Amino acid sequence: MRLNSYTIFNLNTRLDKPPALFSIQVGAFKNEPALHSALAQLKLKAPNIIHTKTVVNIEPVVANKVTLYRLKLGSYKNKAAAQSDCKTLIQQQVACFVGNYTQKI
Repeated sequence: MRLNSYTIFNLNTRLDKPPALFSIQVGAFKNEPALHSALAQLKLKAPNIIHTKTVVNIEPVVANKVTLYRLKLGSYKNKAAAQSDCKTLIQQQVACFVGNYTQKI
């Protein structure tokens, strides 16, 4: 499954293609409907930072025999830019952290 591009923040630091190294993880969910609901809530919760197109990536991982779907935003070549955008999300009460960019789905 490949999500459509959603809109988010910081046009100057995002990348549309490799070499992306970092992304911002905003959640991990047990199923895809929960993930899509969380993404919709994110767009409502932080509308003032959502203004340019960016990559929305879902990374499935198996933990304790359960598949989780990590919701990651952005594709950054530099960690400081990703951290800056994550801080902006935190100011909007959106929990996040910077992790490695992984193109899975």
